[in-house]
Amino acid sequence: YYVVYIFNMAGMVSLFLLQEAAHEAQLTLLLSLETHPVLVAIQYVIFLVTTGTILPFVDRIGRRLLLLTGSVLCMACHFAIAGLMASRGHHVDSVDGNANLKWSITGPPGKGVIACSYIFVAVYGFTWVRCCFQSLATIQGQPQLT
Repeated sequence: YYVVYIFNMAGMVSLFLLQEAAHEAQLTLLLSLETHPVLVAIQYVIFLVTTGTILPFVDRIGRRLLLLTGSVLCMACHFAIAGLMASRGHHVDSVDGNANLKWSITGPPGKGVIACSYIFVAVYGFTWVRCCFQSLATIQGQPQLT
């Protein structure tokens, strides 16, 4: 979802856009992939692995501990991303012609923002996702009182 924008703000341009510059009319269908597809797919792989791994351990660890730990770690990731973007990024009119993106961060700070995004996805997958799914299943499994 949002990681595509973060890759664009960090200056990571896909091979598709480079090819599009050489063959403008031939690659119009591939323009929706604005970053390298392998880098974007890593986020989904991390999410699937973390949500599948934690499932048998949620009730053993405890939902309250997972939710509290997950919220603190997710907050730390968000603060790290905000700190890097505020201290090392700068305002631009657009990024690679995308008028929705008004911020640019390049070099090692940009890679740090991407790393923090990956860590956020892993923490979220390990903590909040499974706890919420199991809590909803517990509530929906209760018989209705009439």
